Amino acid sequence: MNNSSSKQFYLFKGDWYDRFIELMDLVQKNQQENFSIWEPQDKNKGYNLIIVTGRSLPEEYCFDKNIWKTDEKTFDSFYRPKIDKFNIYGNDNATTEIKEPGIASEN
Repeated sequence: MNNSSSKQFYLFKGDWYDRFIELMDLVQKNQQENFSIWEPQDKNKGYNLIIVTGRSLPEEYCFDKNIWKTDEKTFDSFYRPKIDKFNIYGNDNATTEIKEPGIASEN
């Protein structure tokens, strides 16, 4: 298990909402663990991104769901500069709160 303050970055294609519901069960909602999903507003571009604070996602889950681990350098290069082009959903209410699929939370 990784240090609880560390962040892990994952990429996936497909429906963000299904992954969100699954991650609610996998990631403990507490001060040390939470997650967010970044969905591109342009559905024809790129991958969805999962950022997990705390433990890494189980390898079996990632393999089964075609989720690929990436690194912070990739995040900083391709995602962070384009934050305004993503809908961001998270399980910690301080960041965002989930709404119906297709409706992004306002920050």
